[in-house]
Amino acid sequence: MRRLRGISASLFLWLLPLSALPQSFIPKDLEGWQAWVLQDRPYLRCPFFANTDGVQKENRVCALPGRLTLELTQGGGRFAQSWLIFAEGWVPLPGNLDNWPAEVSVNGAPGAVVSRGGIPQLYAAAGPLNVVGQFHWAHLPESLAVPDQAGLISLTVDGQKIEQLDRADDAVWLGKHRDAEVAKEMDVQVYRLLTDGIPLKLDTRIVLRVTGDPREEVLPGVLPGGFEAAALRSPLPARLGPDGSLRLQVRAGNWTVEMSARAAESLAKFSLAAARGSWPKQEIWSYRSNDRLRVAVIEGAEGIDPSQANVPQDWRALPSYRVAAGGSLQIVEHSRGALSQDTNHLNLNRELYLDFSHSGFTVVDTIDGQMRAGWRLDMRQPFTLAHAALGSDDLLVTQGGGPELTGVEIRSPTVKLSTLARVADSGGKMAATGWNQRFDQVSGTLTLPPGHRLLAALGADQAPGAWIEEWNLMDIFLVLLASAVAFRLFGVVYAAVAFVGIVLIHKENEILVWLVLCALATLVLLRQLPEGRLKRPARWLNYAALALLLVQMVPFAVDQIRFAFYPQLASQGWNRSVEPQPLSASVGSTRMPVEVAQIAAPAAPNFAPAPAPQLQEVVVDNPYSLGSLARNRLGIPEPKQRYAPGALVQAGPGIPQWRYVRYDYGWTGPVDAAQTVRFVVLSPGLVAVWRLLGVALLIGIFWGMTRGDMEIRSIGRRLFTARHRTGRCWRR
Repeated sequence: MRRLRGISASLFLWLLPLSALPQSFIPKDLEGWQAWVLQDRPYLRCPFFANTDGVQKENRVCALPGRLTLELTQGGGRFAQSWLIFAEGWVPLPGNLDNWPAEVSVNGAPGAVVSRGGIPQLYAAAGPLNVVGQFHWAHLPESLAVPDQAGLISLTVDGQKIEQLDRADDAVWLGKHRDAEVAKEMDVQVYRLLTDGIPLKLDTRIVLRVTGDPREEVLPGVLPGGFEAAALRSPLPARLGPDGSLRLQVRAGNWTVEMSARAAESLAKFSLAAARGSWPKQEIWSYRSNDRLRVAVIEGAEGIDPSQANVPQDWRALPSYRVAAGGSLQIVEHSRGALSQDTNHLNLNRELYLDFSHSGFTVVDTIDGQMRAGWRLDMRQPFTLAHAALGSDDLLVTQGGGPELTGVEIRSPTVKLSTLARVADSGGKMAATGWNQRFDQVSGTLTLPPGHRLLAALGADQAPGAWIEEWNLMDIFLVLLASAVAFRLFGVVYAAVAFVGIVLIHKENEILVWLVLCALATLVLLRQLPEGRLKRPARWLNYAALALLLVQMVPFAVDQIRFAFYPQLASQGWNRSVEPQPLSASVGSTRMPVEVAQIAAPAAPNFAPAPAPQLQEVVVDNPYSLGSLARNRLGIPEPKQRYAPGALVQAGPGIPQWRYVRYDYGWTGPVDAAQTVRFVVLSPGLVAVWRLLGVALLIGIFWGMTRGDMEIRSIGRRLFTARHRTGRCWRR
């Protein structure tokens, strides 16, 4: 708030959305709840800065100050200030413990002033506020403390108005205190950034170099015609008038005033005001295009080198122009929407390998398609590009436009690129591609070490092998039906055991789920039938279902226990084809297996790094030259390029050759660089617990269906006795 103290009440009233008061948006039926909702958050009644969401209290302004008038003499003085209060709270007053304000009145009534942190303040209710008070001292002090919020100050000392107001350290100096007179000068430089969009946005940076005594300066016409201010950020007290002039209370030093504006309507041409006062005779404009909206250029101004014109560093990558005061600019639209021939059409196929130590991923990418613009592909952190090859030629990996970018130059419109990268983050959200590029189609395969299991691929459109995506309505119906029957037979505890157990084993062996349901159904039938001729067949039908369940359950339990302790022995299903299949075609027709193993590893991608690349002379040809771009447009092959002697081409880390647990994933449409994906993977320990718990609950389900049947126990005793007698006969 210290830096915003120069923004006066009139500027706040113009820039801040006063319509954001709660009662403007509350339906009539909810008006009675307004006071209850705002009881602990009265600041929500206050307007907020236009460039914020207003959620935080510090982004709202509950007290807007007017001009502070000080009329001081050698024996005392008078002050007056108006405020506009939106929510009751504390209002600061000029003065401090040494110079305490006295005889303070608020809207004509006496006001109670208290000290809060050494600052005199009074508590005021919402509404307009006029504060008047007196000062009494033996002699005029050198300075008088004033509130940070006070922007414009009028000072009169002994009947003489002080025009050169000097304000520093939260105080105003009562007269000149400088020993040497310095010439009053102010150099103004104006930089603007025009961003194409709906609406047009204009960012203005006014750089001031001020010398001399503190004073008030007026800069007329700071915005071109057709633009209206949206935000103002200034280290100096500032006020934007209704006529578009900017009033500043300046002091010696270098200052930068920033302003954001938007076009009130669609503009194709706009004019600059003539230079008046201290306003410069020329401005420096930068233009940020939006090719997805339209292809347009700026005309009517002279193009310049941004670095030579001291353009702000974050704008120097954009085209810059010198515009004379009183001149005009025009946006010439060449086409509407992005041109298909001017955009890149690339497809990405990815092999993602999780390290056995869970320290990161090894990323093997194959990129193919047509390159029409940019002529460079970069990977963004935390991805680090380690090796790249275009066909049989290894490429040199270089740093991109920023320290977080690594990539390669592309010299041909037809791309068939193979890359090898590393990403250190093995958990949490990560970029979907890691490339600073939009892809028309992205598909991939996640390869995990033994014993791991993919629960879900959050952010991807489809991951048919993930455990969650394997479930369908039929599976959910079976689980709920079996749980309902178990609840009907044995109560809520048994139903909970059946529900959890069936959920854990359902995707491991679906036949077991059907047999459990069949055994429960026959048990219900047995209990509902009255004693008679049908009772005996129903009992034997139930015994048959239990026998089939036991025959299927025993080998399943043995395998699950063995795989829990030795996950590398698990039968992972059928081998996946080496040639990648379209992901969308496999989703709608067949269900992908949960875990797929390929004992015989397929051939590695054809870009496996050579032991030592041959370093040859380079044939220099600038890919950004007009001749090179023209050849790319016409499809003329580029001259062969080689690296100069001594150039080292990165070989990258080794490519994993193991194939254990593999899951396909992908997107059904284009994927932007900002999209993310998160793989929820269970570790071998959790998968082992999963398997053992599923077996234990399955045994509990079977035991619950047989524990109360005395005939089954008698059959078991007879079988045990017969086996014991047979064993004694063999021993004799």
